[in-house]
Amino acid sequence: MRYTLKEIHGNPALKMEFAATTDKPTILNMTNHAYFNLADDSSKPVFDDVARIDADAYIPYNDHNLPTGEIAPVAGTPFDFTTPHTIGGDRIPNRGYDHTFVLRAPGLKTPFAEVDDPSSGRTLQLYTTEPGAHLYAPRFTGFPPRPPEHRRQAFRPRQFHQRCLLHQVCREPRGVP
Repeated sequence: MRYTLKEIHGNPALKMEFAATTDKPTILNMTNHAYFNLADDSSKPVFDDVARIDADAYIPYNDHNLPTGEIAPVAGTPFDFTTPHTIGGDRIPNRGYDHTFVLRAPGLKTPFAEVDDPSSGRTLQLYTTEPGAHLYAPRFTGFPPRPPEHRRQAFRPRQFHQRCLLHQVCREPRGVP
């Protein structure tokens, strides 16, 4: 993993490069879990940010948050970010976003996604060579309830973790599950 701070087209940029070498055939799906809040006020939720994702399909998940194996079209669903719109609002799914998008044409020449924070004027552009990208913007302020058999081991998030889940968004390029 290599991080580089540089300037691209006159704007500051963070470049993350992943590489791996193995001595045997290995299944590998490298990603990162960077969270971004573009606002001047870190307590401001990301739901007012305007996003565009260059994807015509997404991966639906079941009630256990596992991929169903289907690749579904985004058209006419809350997952349609082909035209920029806010992350929140009436379109957001009940549990928020925790979904993989199947990208149209990944590459490093044009961004597959852009997110704008209207209040700060900041824009985040994302590039990848991977076929998918995951959008994580949950709609809850803590972790979802655990089944009774797991409650004794349940992690109790501190206030910071709860704010982190609500006020930041994670976009992670990766392979498609």
